[in-house]
Amino acid sequence: MLRSSLSALFMFAALSPAVDAQEPAWLAEARARESGTMKARTIESGDDGFRATVPARLSGKVEVADDSYSMTLDIGSESPVQCEVIRGGFDPANLLRAAADITFAEVEPIHGKIEKKAVERIDAGVVGHSPLLEIDWIYRANDGSGPRLGAIKQAAAQKGGHGIYCAHIELGYSQTFRNVVRSLVESLQMPDAEGHGEAYFFELETMRTNDMNVGVSMIRLVRDEDGDTKATTLSSMLLPAGEGTVQAQDSYTTEWLRPDGSLINAAHVEIRNGEIESNLRLTEQDGQWWVEGEHMGKALEQSIAADVAPASLVQQAWQRRELLDAEDPVGRQLTGKVWLSADPTRFSDWHARVTGAVGAGEYSAQETVAGLVFDTVLETSTGLPVRFSMPLGPMTLTAQRAAVHGHF
Repeated sequence: MLRSSLSALFMFAALSPAVDAQEPAWLAEARARESGTMKARTIESGDDGFRATVPARLSGKVEVADDSYSMTLDIGSESPVQCEVIRGGFDPANLLRAAADITFAEVEPIHGKIEKKAVERIDAGVVGHSPLLEIDWIYRANDGSGPRLGAIKQAAAQKGGHGIYCAHIELGYSQTFRNVVRSLVESLQMPDAEGHGEAYFFELETMRTNDMNVGVSMIRLVRDEDGDTKATTLSSMLLPAGEGTVQAQDSYTTEWLRPDGSLINAAHVEIRNGEIESNLRLTEQDGQWWVEGEHMGKALEQSIAADVAPASLVQQAWQRRELLDAEDPVGRQLTGKVWLSADPTRFSDWHARVTGAVGAGEYSAQETVAGLVFDTVLETSTGLPVRFSMPLGPMTLTAQRAAVHGHF
């Protein structure tokens, strides 16, 4: 969990309030609007590749493209909910950021020039075993006859290797929109879902700062026919950056591991605000480790001077578990090396120290890596952090396990 969030820590911006505490009665009434109870309806595509059940009425047909299914859903509001299911998935945070820019550009010809916009809400969570990232905007537009307020709600989820995106452009109907999104994610059926392998271990965590859930991270462990494990970590974070803008970051780390947990090779991709910031691969040849790819706009290809191999995600968990396997582990310590995209040309020092007992099967610890200090709570059965926190200037970042399945 802890390593899955490291890359996201280097892009934090100051958060600022999105809206005033006081608002007129008419605006409060508009925000409070919701649809009545709507019948759940099954939606299917014509090619047998898509099926879902949602509390909304399909307007028209499901539009099928080469890699996506698009639909318009009537929820009883003036504007419909627009949803799309994209084969192969997408970058959730960066998609939400880009889709917001496109949507605001489409709103202006209808409602007038956007005079001001602000992030009203960001949330991150879990629907079943699927990560979900949401953002709500409020804006003021003027077509020359006077200002008017509007709202945009967006949601992005991943399920079975596919991406789900929904949006609604209207004040109010917030809970109605969320019910539609969650129903779509929960009920989505596609023949090739989870075609990338059944995970024998799965974990989801949410990340929070300034009383707002801003990110979600997922770990999947899949074993191949040779007994090797593919460990995949996906992390998405979305933050308001002031002046009606957001910063988006999606990162993907893949580790191939031998049955003993040792690292065969690794890859890391990081997309920030629509730009690929890192695209790296770590390999080993005859005892020598090499990193190649692109990092911070520069090509990279060089060897890494190291006497030991970096610990994999699974090895770190096993080492923590061994650390905690004592009658009284408080005060025990361990050190090791890990490979991080923050400094990809070397293996960074990793240090952990058990600081106290928390409860049944859990101990507090302090971990240091890449100059960052984390206060963690470790689980004795897995050796994984179930939550952690760290200061970031005036803010504190916290992460909390939201779902877990399986064993390793």
